Amino acid sequence: MSLSVFPQPCIFRCDVPIPVFHLTRYLNLHSQPDCALAQHALLRFLEQAFSMEPMGSGFEHIHLSVQPDAASPEGYRLTVSENEIHVVGADEAGVFYGVQTLKQLLLQTEGNLPALEITDAPRLRYRGLMLDCARCFIPKADLLRLLDAMALHKLNRLHWHLTDDQGWRLELFQNLLLAQIGGARVLAAGTKIETSAYYSKADVAEILAFAAERCITVIPEIDAPGHVGAALAAYPELSCTETPRNVTKRAGVRKDVLCLGKEATFARMKSIFDEVEALFPDSPIHIGGNDVPFDRWHACPHCQEKMRSAGFNDAAQLYADYIARAARYLQEKGHAVIRWSDPADRFVQADTILQVCGRAELSCARVIDSDAAFRFDLPKGVLSLRDIYTHTPAAGNAAPYGAEACLWTDALPDADHVYGFLFPRLAAFCETAWTRPEAKDYARFLTSLPVCHAVLLTVGIDCDVAAHDRLRAIDRLDLIKHRLRRRKDTV
Repeated sequence: MSLSVFPQPCIFRCDVPIPVFHLTRYLNLHSQPDCALAQHALLRFLEQAFSMEPMGSGFEHIHLSVQPDAASPEGYRLTVSENEIHVVGADEAGVFYGVQTLKQLLLQTEGNLPALEITDAPRLRYRGLMLDCARCFIPKADLLRLLDAMALHKLNRLHWHLTDDQGWRLELFQNLLLAQIGGARVLAAGTKIETSAYYSKADVAEILAFAAERCITVIPEIDAPGHVGAALAAYPELSCTETPRNVTKRAGVRKDVLCLGKEATFARMKSIFDEVEALFPDSPIHIGGNDVPFDRWHACPHCQEKMRSAGFNDAAQLYADYIARAARYLQEKGHAVIRWSDPADRFVQADTILQVCGRAELSCARVIDSDAAFRFDLPKGVLSLRDIYTHTPAAGNAAPYGAEACLWTDALPDADHVYGFLFPRLAAFCETAWTRPEAKDYARFLTSLPVCHAVLLTVGIDCDVAAHDRLRAIDRLDLIKHRLRRRKDTV
């Protein structure tokens, strides 16, 4: 009996492949109070995969417990002996991840496990997925399904890209037009308007609770001062030109950005941040900050006056002033702040977590690697599973704080296409973020993909390779042209 686990554990011993534990409906499940998330996850799985609810009257026992000295944070030990399974975690998350491994083992053996021992802990503290719901709105049901999939892959951060030029997807009562106008796009030369699509505050509360039950922190991104076309459609006065506009559907970097010369702009942003941080009280907040052209600021009398009065010699300093003020405002409310790296970073002094898309030498203490190998919007002919798997997360000369796979949805029309670009790539990414480099082996990883497929089926996601190929409605060449156009098309 050959068993696979993804991501590959630190230690996996199974010497004699003879079943010693047999799952039956008479199972006894013992769980400490601080293992409630793991207990609920296991009960859900037994219902989904085996159509059973433990009766607690047989010889078989599963024990879930927390022992702080059992492993590193988020780590666990899983042992199987005759009629006994013990999952011991260093913390609540550790037990939860031990249960994710147990699910895989139970599926492969149809509930008949041999004696084995697994000791495991993650390499990186931050293991994230960035999902762009601004350009392609992902319905709540599909988003919940993706959170289930993230938990199966032992990922612990959902970076929720909610705002961009092509859409504003978050309801804010004090700034209602952002969603009502910014959540709709005009098509066919202004003759047709898409239905406004956004997440209500009730949706956000449900999604956050669902994520918390799966040990996932949801990080909202409010992208500014660039990528604000949808916000400017709702509130034109936030721009330098104050010109009325529609929400664009076109990809590319827009020249229209927030006017940073008017204090009213930052007053509006503070109002937005107040509502966002109230919705996400325990989360870091991502403030965007990349792809910011300075053209409008050079021509704007308000911005030029701001630069003169502040003694700025470069528009990059105006950018840095916004980043620092936004970060400080949120940090004073108790939130960690994340931002994208940008060429203007040389002026930024804010103490933030930096998300980078390259290998530049950086002095920031906490860096999240989102290198091109983690750009899941690229077609498989450009980005292979091997590319994802063999990339080593880096942060200059230091160990990275985390790694994040990014799925931009400029060219994706719906959730089915999102699934097609995420799976099975997410399995390769999760092992890169979780597993120590010395324990990785690409050939061995490929043998675990059927297990990945089987586990995902329990949450309603089919990542069969053939289905994965059929979802390629967008030709490889079209996507390459799209990516090149997005880099060059600054309008």
